[in-house]
Amino acid sequence: MPNPVTIEKRKVDGSVKRVFHGDLVDEDEHGWLTVYHDSARHQNFKDGRPTQPPPYVVYYLSMRLPLTVSFYFGALGGLLEVQADAALPATISGRTIAFTDLDLDVVVAPGGSSYVRDHETFELHRTSMSYTEGHVAAAHEGIRLAQELLANRSFPFDGSPARVLGRMLAAEGLL
Repeated sequence: MPNPVTIEKRKVDGSVKRVFHGDLVDEDEHGWLTVYHDSARHQNFKDGRPTQPPPYVVYYLSMRLPLTVSFYFGALGGLLEVQADAALPATISGRTIAFTDLDLDVVVAPGGSSYVRDHETFELHRTSMSYTEGHVAAAHEGIRLAQELLANRSFPFDGSPARVLGRMLAAEGLL
């Protein structure tokens, strides 16, 4: 059953960088929200302009930890890439889930290799957007946490996104 939500990816200065639409499919006892995005049904915007993400995305947004993780899947359900954003914990207001992006990302390839990106953007925004010590600490903790969860194959890097995708596609009669 559809449970539509809007996700806003904000910057520290309050601007909205991206807007994603999807269906909230789970909220667990650890404060993780799971949102499913089907590009055939849901819209995605960057800087106010429509974009075309991969066919399927499963988002995990933590309401307690400085981390948001996006799993991108192709048309046949294969994992294309994972992006773990260092971010302030997500908040919910009505049907809008918002998180504040802290620039640094861990990008993970399908085989599990990973790297951290956007160091230069982080340093630029650290000054131009007046990041506090709390922002800086949260960014570094988010990256550390993403790398630890990935290395240990802990949630959400434990196969959960593929299971969510399978459940959603089966419910839509696409399997």
